[in-house]
Amino acid sequence: MRLGLFLLPLVAEVETLTETVLRADREPGIHSVWVPEPHLLAFQEYDSVFPYSEDGKMPEGYSAEGELDGFLGLSYIAAITERVRIGLGVCIVAQREPVSLAKEATTLDILSKGRFDCGVGIGWLEEEFRAVGASFEDRVANTKANLDVMEALWSESGDGAEGLPEGIAGGVQEPFPVQRPHPPIHFGGNSRPAIRRVAQRGQGWIPWELTPEEVESRLTEMEEMLAANGRERGGVHVTVATEAPLEEIDIGAYASAGVDQLLTVVPPTRSAQDVEQLFAGLDPTIAAVAQT
Repeated sequence: MRLGLFLLPLVAEVETLTETVLRADREPGIHSVWVPEPHLLAFQEYDSVFPYSEDGKMPEGYSAEGELDGFLGLSYIAAITERVRIGLGVCIVAQREPVSLAKEATTLDILSKGRFDCGVGIGWLEEEFRAVGASFEDRVANTKANLDVMEALWSESGDGAEGLPEGIAGGVQEPFPVQRPHPPIHFGGNSRPAIRRVAQRGQGWIPWELTPEEVESRLTEMEEMLAANGRERGGVHVTVATEAPLEEIDIGAYASAGVDQLLTVVPPTRSAQDVEQLFAGLDPTIAAVAQT
């Protein structure tokens, strides 16, 4: 099993962000650095239900001071690192125009020399969909349609080009990504539909705050769905994201459950002392992960 850092939220603390990322790149026990794709707008009041909290509300700390753009943030991280994989968790593809999004992902994959992992989510905040002129009701179908376009544009062989919408058909987008056939797509979500999306077309799965027992149960479901799609479990990278204190996590249990990577949420570092404390606190977990 491997360990990754999820810088959540990604805020404008440039000096300490830089030092955190550089330290992570130098630490062999850290496999990846992920950043969130932030909500484009923050709403003081909303009726939508946040799926990862008991009260249905997004934690205030996620957006109390605003967040930087995920793609641009990763471009900066790619420029100052050489080894760690870099991930976006997660892009709401149904809110985006797919031709431009495909170009952004390709550019990031090239600039990082093939280190980009693309997290994809369906989205939950209906108010945001309305604000950007996207359909909340059709978000599942539109996610699929947009990914179809992106994968066709990423294909050097032209696979999928026959299904491109009118106006895009016949167009070619070069250069192509470094990773073939494209940067890995990691679907976020804990639900059965999320697992189904992984089984149908994903290279990775990013559930949030699942216990080892819950992971094992859901992977049993996933293996059945993968088999129905002519795929095997080895083709899916499982990353569990968690805000739990590292000293409370049973690393061995997650590894035994089939988890490939533990993604620990790292709050913003504000000072050099914060950075030192962060990496000192990571040392025992890095050692434990190395034993799995």
